[in-house]
Amino acid sequence: MCIKCKNEEKPAEEKISMLNDRKKIWQLEACFHCSIIGTCLSLSELNKLSKKLKITMLSDLSDYDWHYSFVSIVGEECYAAKYIGKYLDKKYKKAIKKAQLLAADEMQALWVNAIEEDMLPGIYWALLTHPLTCADLVNKMYGDVHMLSHLSGASVRVNMEKLKQLEIEKKNFTQLLKSEQQSTSKKLFRQTKTICELEKKLIKTNALQTDLKIAENIISEFKTSKSLNSLTNRLAETEKKLSWKTKSLQKVETQSEQWQALAMKSGDQLGIVMADYMQLQQEHETMEQMLAQLLEQKCANCDVETQCVNKDLNGNCVLYVGGRDNMNAYFRTLVEEKNGEFIYYDGGLNDGRQRLGTLLPKADIVFCPKDCVSHAAVNKVKKFCKQSGKPLIMLRRASLAAFSKGLSDAVA
Repeated sequence: MCIKCKNEEKPAEEKISMLNDRKKIWQLEACFHCSIIGTCLSLSELNKLSKKLKITMLSDLSDYDWHYSFVSIVGEECYAAKYIGKYLDKKYKKAIKKAQLLAADEMQALWVNAIEEDMLPGIYWALLTHPLTCADLVNKMYGDVHMLSHLSGASVRVNMEKLKQLEIEKKNFTQLLKSEQQSTSKKLFRQTKTICELEKKLIKTNALQTDLKIAENIISEFKTSKSLNSLTNRLAETEKKLSWKTKSLQKVETQSEQWQALAMKSGDQLGIVMADYMQLQQEHETMEQMLAQLLEQKCANCDVETQCVNKDLNGNCVLYVGGRDNMNAYFRTLVEEKNGEFIYYDGGLNDGRQRLGTLLPKADIVFCPKDCVSHAAVNKVKKFCKQSGKPLIMLRRASLAAFSKGLSDAVA
């Protein structure tokens, strides 16, 4: 009998009672804890929760370490896990209410709609903890969330393909940047000069207003005199001049505001251009080092030993844990060109966990990317390297550029 049929047979009061008895976060299978912490809570929220719960964290912990710590906390029934569960219930109160009285087929439609309308975190939490959610829907939700996490990895591969084109565009961009900097500097100089001139005009206008007040006092003294008509004419003329001066002042003030706004806008644009230039420069330096490693086979003419990018590994064995299989050929080439030996463990996808234990003693240096490896493999590698004293290099991502930089640091 399906869940929908069971729901229809139960009395309304009993059905509502069951729906109020939602699953607690520690009652869910352990495999869901990672996706809940990563999908339903941001890093800033984890930071706030750690302060609220008085959880002591080291200041140099990485984002992955924060994530892993909270995954471990919610796995057992404790005060912290209860507080986090209540926090999620409060945060996604609307989603929980929306899913509360749905039948099985309606839950399926709600999940599909959540993905299309970017409401995935709240609906994911509401349906995972719903007491009547069927196993098929739970597996589908877990699979969808898991695959969405790989989209960022796919974008990295696309960026690598675009890197060559960016290198070609770099020279043109550098010239454009220099030209834009010179043009912006000239504009800023002219604008500053214009603002100074406008300020001087404003001072003169204020002086005119003072003269106007003096004229008004003189007019008031001669209102009863025989020369009233003459004074009235002079007053009309003075008011006409004042009106013209006032309009001129308003025009000057408007121009001053426009120039100031233009100056601020030009400064912001210059900051953006400089930031883009620095990012391109960093990417260029990384690729320069990688190309040097691939193309410069011998460094017989190198006079500066400390700046050489092809330093020898002296036969040391490099173990790479995690990452993607299609990158191993490139990693192996880089290591072997530095007179080293390369071995690989895929992080537990195809290789058995026990194989990692046989590879670690062979390694002299261990590399591990943070974005493409299992929690269990990371913990085992950290524990082994700490006990054995062998160097462990954690890479920010499973990419050729990151591995190339890490390898250069290892032989430095």
